[in-house]
Amino acid sequence: MRKTPLLLLAVLLLGGCSESFTDPRDGKSYKTVQIGNAQWMAENLAYETEGSSCPDGDAKKCSKMGRLYTWEAARTACPEGWRLPDSTDFAVLIEQAGGTDIAGKALKSTGGWFKKGNGSDDFGFRAQPAGFGRFDGKFDGIGGYAHFWSASETPEGLARYLLLDFSVPVAKLGEFRKDESRSVRCVSGAKRLGKIGLPALLELAGFASPSRQRTDMAQPFSKPYVPIITSAKF
Repeated sequence: MRKTPLLLLAVLLLGGCSESFTDPRDGKSYKTVQIGNAQWMAENLAYETEGSSCPDGDAKKCSKMGRLYTWEAARTACPEGWRLPDSTDFAVLIEQAGGTDIAGKALKSTGGWFKKGNGSDDFGFRAQPAGFGRFDGKFDGIGGYAHFWSASETPEGLARYLLLDFSVPVAKLGEFRKDESRSVRCVSGAKRLGKIGLPALLELAGFASPSRQRTDMAQPFSKPYVPIITSAKF
């Protein structure tokens, strides 16, 4: 997909300020990137804590793709000065990356995704397809999906997360059970509302009015997206 003039302008104004951060807890360094007024880790968190595991259960993949965390573990996994993003943080990020329809491609890394699913990495976010850990202890989706926990939860007790898919350029928010494992991207800095406006931004973040049922939040893609409870096979 060709970049629109607005997206090119957004890249110039919002992205590209790359730095690094060293986690004092284990000495691991992470690339970071400034997008808008928020500082994002440009790598998946790899801090080992209870409730975390390596993608595919393979320790070698932790160094490249970080660890996968249950939602409870993710809530406290970020180092001091950083936090687990909430759904509004992700909604703002999607807006800044060009909107739901194209933000996935702009945020995905330029390598590691299969079936020509690589992104353009316009902002240096470098989303990596670490897949996910299932509630039954099995792993799935590596190379095909990037799922990032948010700190937000639904009235039904599910947790919201940002999802990127190898098969589409879309970035969207979904919801999943908390005992599944997902990647973590820590953020620092205040949220900032853009031109999308507060009502639309809140809807994108999953806070729709009671009169509108958000069926798209649970299953935003028809195929081959992963359902809420079961998982897709490649």
